[in-house]
Amino acid sequence: MGKERFVIIGGGRVGGVLAYHLQTAGFGVTGIVETSEQRRRRLQTLFPQIPLSQNLPSEWIPACDCLLICVPDDAIPALVQQLQAHRTFWKHHILAHTSGILPASILQPLKTAFVYLASVHPIFSFSTRPPSQHSLGGVYFDLEGDREAVAWFRSVITRLGGRCLTVTARQKKAIHLASVFYSNFLVGIVEGAQQILKQAGLSPPFHLEPFLPLVQATLENLSTLPPIEALTGPLKRGDVSTVRAHLEWLRQHLPSWFPVYTAICQALLPSLDLPPEKRHQLNRLFEKPWNGSDTP
Repeated sequence: MGKERFVIIGGGRVGGVLAYHLQTAGFGVTGIVETSEQRRRRLQTLFPQIPLSQNLPSEWIPACDCLLICVPDDAIPALVQQLQAHRTFWKHHILAHTSGILPASILQPLKTAFVYLASVHPIFSFSTRPPSQHSLGGVYFDLEGDREAVAWFRSVITRLGGRCLTVTARQKKAIHLASVFYSNFLVGIVEGAQQILKQAGLSPPFHLEPFLPLVQATLENLSTLPPIEALTGPLKRGDVSTVRAHLEWLRQHLPSWFPVYTAICQALLPSLDLPPEKRHQLNRLFEKPWNGSDTP
């Protein structure tokens, strides 16, 4: 396989990490398009040898094999409209985007003969750390789109050390939604836990460290057990008085997290093996307008 060449549109977290790993794996990155001046300065520091531009120069197109779009989901439709001015320059190109929710068909207005479309979504969390500190080894990419483009990217991702999951457009949406639960909501729950500890007067050094063994044990359990079997705690046991005490504490001290607690419990409760009376008592706690004096 030759040295495939990429032009990346969008030099944020995803675009920057992919540019770094594509270069490291021996691919060519012949240009990065980034509208933000601040990001372009950062990219110039990270990749001094890669040309940067605020807009896509037409002369970049013949010099690349793949145009890889790494911009926010909401920006893609307008970008597609802008890129239609370049349609006549595309011959034997792969056009792809990294959106988790949008299908490859969002790029359909750009398609011409011998131009193939793909969506290439890394199931990964890209932080503000430098691109070199993000490893793509073992990271899954869900792929969807034209058969030729999907096959082309399977080869690219394998060389990056990643793993491929070929999906339909419908499956792609489900994967992205699940990713939000696995990652974004997990971080949100950690924020809630730390707000609880802060409200109780614990100092920041003890907002995470004492709980890391608990988190790690939970992840280990999840790696070998279905979630409901890995679940522990008062809801799993049907400890009504403990759940009521939690609700009372949240109502008094952090009412914004009260509906989060109840919503998660209500979603889990139907899957739990509890005596009917326990289930009834818990349902009453979660479903009634709750003022702390209600009794099951």
